[in-house]
Amino acid sequence: MENKGICEAGFVEVKGEGEAWLRVKMPYIPEWIVQIRKVPGRKWDGTKKCWMIPADEEIVLILCSVLKQIPVKISDSKLYKKFPLFSTLCGPEDHHAIQLLNQLLLRKGYSMKTRKAYRGHAERFLRQSIVSVNEVSREHLNKYLLELIETGRSNSYKNIRFA
Repeated sequence: MENKGICEAGFVEVKGEGEAWLRVKMPYIPEWIVQIRKVPGRKWDGTKKCWMIPADEEIVLILCSVLKQIPVKISDSKLYKKFPLFSTLCGPEDHHAIQLLNQLLLRKGYSMKTRKAYRGHAERFLRQSIVSVNEVSREHLNKYLLELIETGRSNSYKNIRFA
């Protein structure tokens, strides 16, 4: 039971399949299947047990929009250069961290609106971050907060002490 594989892993895995296709493996979760079926040109490969998605900019835009709330692992780093949109998706570790944050906020009794706001901040930070959630340091957080203030995107962070 060491290697359970992608189907029990709880995330979607995207790999390149030549120049023309992307291979998308995912566990059978009915809600996720509904989402992947929204992607035009997709086809099921019964032999490899994965979805084949055309490697096209417009199709990848649709793929990213349907996978927005699902943890996605991009296994081929070259895909980030070819399709920068993939960097907007949450990886499995990031998605797990967001779930833990939500549970913590729930236990502390925060309202749904406050939890949503905090999750949004965390998701935006993780999407723009060049490191995984496990590698985030205080320096990364300070840099992000300073960028928000300097670009005028938020004034609500001005009272945070930078250590």
